[in-house]
Amino acid sequence: MRPAAVEIEITLQPRYRSPSSRRWPVMVAPRPDEWLPGWLIRFGAANGVPAHALGALLGLESGNWARNIECGMSPAIACDLETASGLSAAMLPTLVLPRTDHILMLAPRVNVSSSAVGRRQATWLQLCPRCLEEDEAPYLRSHWRLATRLICQHHGRQLIDRCPACRQGFAVCEAASLSPFITCTTCGQDLRAAAGPQLGTSTLRIALALERASRIAGFHHRSKILALPLELDPPLSRPLTQLSGMVRARCLSFARPRILALAKTPSPLPPVSPRTTMHDLLTAYAAVAIRPHAQSAGKRSGAPKT
Repeated sequence: MRPAAVEIEITLQPRYRSPSSRRWPVMVAPRPDEWLPGWLIRFGAANGVPAHALGALLGLESGNWARNIECGMSPAIACDLETASGLSAAMLPTLVLPRTDHILMLAPRVNVSSSAVGRRQATWLQLCPRCLEEDEAPYLRSHWRLATRLICQHHGRQLIDRCPACRQGFAVCEAASLSPFITCTTCGQDLRAAAGPQLGTSTLRIALALERASRIAGFHHRSKILALPLELDPPLSRPLTQLSGMVRARCLSFARPRILALAKTPSPLPPVSPRTTMHDLLTAYAAVAIRPHAQSAGKRSGAPKT
């Protein structure tokens, strides 16, 4: 005998009863260091909308719509996002890099061939496979967009800007999958299984110095950062933002004196030795970086009386 049919009653809840309601069912809270387009892709995927359809749904151009979002969105789109996500429009600007950092962002290229020319071009987005593997919900960090960010400070490895299988850039805005950032949109390779190149301690030190230089430099000195490829042999006339991670890593060696000068380090960096670990290096570098601020604060407050 067949079991008796079970009747399930479905009723519309107040949020969906009105056809004018534009609030999407699933809310996704952004992470503090998350990249705005990446959060939008996660938000869309949670509501069954793949990234390749999200741009048109938001009234943006098809293709690499993330570039239009991170460089400033219209008040109308910001209002629509606030309504759909429940996220305050005032919080949206916190998910993008400051406007002063836009000059250091990787050029918005997506499709890069595996030819010698293609391997030298930027692919506009880089990531750390280990971070994605460890994330409970994989997300893209906003600082991964910077040409001056070459390493993951948490894992001590170089960021990757291409799929290791097909050598194409990460076209996250064209993803048809609802599991964004995990698989390559071109060949389906699981990016969490990739491994960023292991850099030597000396190269890591220069990479950290480059990051510091980009934080403290004014517009004039940032133009010098962009011109670092001129130090290569042979020199390249393209700015740093138009080069791949592989070529930018070469700049660390050829432009070492220039980078250290731009960083204006107040104290010597820790000496390099075979026993120097990544944790020791980052801890020592952080101490050097904050020392001027601590000293200036002490001068303002005065020495404590005994």
